[in-house]
Amino acid sequence: MAGHERGGLHLCILMAAAVAFARSTYGGGSRLEFTSSSPELTRAFSWAKQQALAYVHDGDPVGRWYEAALPGRAAFCMRDVSHQAIGAQALGLAGYTRNMLLHFAASIASSRDWCGFWEINRFNRPPPEDYRDDAHLWYCLPANFDLVDACYRMYRWSGDSSYLKDAGFRDFYRHTASDYLARWQLDPSRIMFRPRLLNIHEPFRPQDILQMYRGNPSYEEARRDFVLGVDLLAAEHAGFASYARILDACGEERSSRAAQMRAEALRRLIESRWWDPGARRFHAFLTSSGAFAGYDDVNVLYWRAVGERSEIAAAVKSLERRARQEPPPNIEVQSHFAEVLYNYGVSDAATMQILDLARPNHPRREYPEVSYSVIGAIVTGLIGVDAVEPSLGSTPEVTTLPMLGGIHSAGIRHLPVRGNVISVEHWHGGSRTRLTNEAGPALLWRPSFRGACRAILVNGRRMVAHPGSDPAGARTCSTDILVPNRGFAEASVL
Repeated sequence: MAGHERGGLHLCILMAAAVAFARSTYGGGSRLEFTSSSPELTRAFSWAKQQALAYVHDGDPVGRWYEAALPGRAAFCMRDVSHQAIGAQALGLAGYTRNMLLHFAASIASSRDWCGFWEINRFNRPPPEDYRDDAHLWYCLPANFDLVDACYRMYRWSGDSSYLKDAGFRDFYRHTASDYLARWQLDPSRIMFRPRLLNIHEPFRPQDILQMYRGNPSYEEARRDFVLGVDLLAAEHAGFASYARILDACGEERSSRAAQMRAEALRRLIESRWWDPGARRFHAFLTSSGAFAGYDDVNVLYWRAVGERSEIAAAVKSLERRARQEPPPNIEVQSHFAEVLYNYGVSDAATMQILDLARPNHPRREYPEVSYSVIGAIVTGLIGVDAVEPSLGSTPEVTTLPMLGGIHSAGIRHLPVRGNVISVEHWHGGSRTRLTNEAGPALLWRPSFRGACRAILVNGRRMVAHPGSDPAGARTCSTDILVPNRGFAEASVL
């Protein structure tokens, strides 16, 4: 969550004021379009796009930014920006995201024990709700690792080499992987034995929330009876896995291998210690007595922090059951449900989550993360577009894996991916796909389909299909197609 929740009426007033303020300060737009045989899904996208763009700002001291915090604060939060980044990329806001991520990267300091500012407002200052001084600040420890992971994803999608070369980003990665890790006792060999409270710089007062939550070991902010959350472990795993790829892209192979080994150690720790074989779910918290409490599958799956397929299958089934049967959790967690369910092959339940988040009477649908997450889940989940990590001088590469489920057709147009703008359309429940390279250089397209197949029909020509699998281990098949500038290609399963 991004800070502390407020009363319902007051929150509604703040949301309305925030939307009005946003619309008065941003004059841009987005060419992104979505079409579908589902009118409800089309309306959900239309609402999400309008709402997300209402939170975009220009001309403030902080530079280009979009709201990513509790509405009314005119601010952006490290956690929320990391999770809104893909939706923002799809809307053409890559430059805004880079500016915000760089502000966060530059805000870490030894005096804050290598934490940064949890939130930054339009005046380029930390809001007083979250920061009094370097000894009194709200900060959730998964955030640094979440930000590293977001930077890598933005590099992959935008091709912006500043994520590799900018000194501010490089210093942030380095301090996070070393000083931050040591100061907060987050090394895999020590993390299960760390105390909840660390780095208290004066007599501790439990009633002072800016002391109590200075280094909160989870994104969970409503409880204090634990010393470690599995979401911290999962985010750290993703952060080190992404840092390994950043280092590899920079030619630092030895350091890359070390980072990947740490990511694997965290994955093994989650699988061996946090899995409950009886409940067939992942525990959420470790208490000071050494006992586990609660369950949290969504964050482990969101950061892809588990590789054991039987555990993945059980966790996905648990999440699907939770999404269908239980009351929605807080909006920050629910915002992930659609993306995660699409990623692991549960299409219809994912689509229902999008429709629920976008329904007009949802009590917190104006929370900025909701609209950006809906856009991101449609693009990367339902339409299944992903960008392949760029390399120097290489042909841009994109992959598609439709997840339409019971929907007959759906498509996205004017989607920016690195130096290209593309359209992707799926028909017949996702068994036929067309990609149009609207602008940019020739790109390599890898159309993928669910299930096993020996051949794929490409522009009327039979091509050999390559076997693969999705994150849940389900079979897929694909082929590779070079699509020229302003050209298109169609692929369908034989």
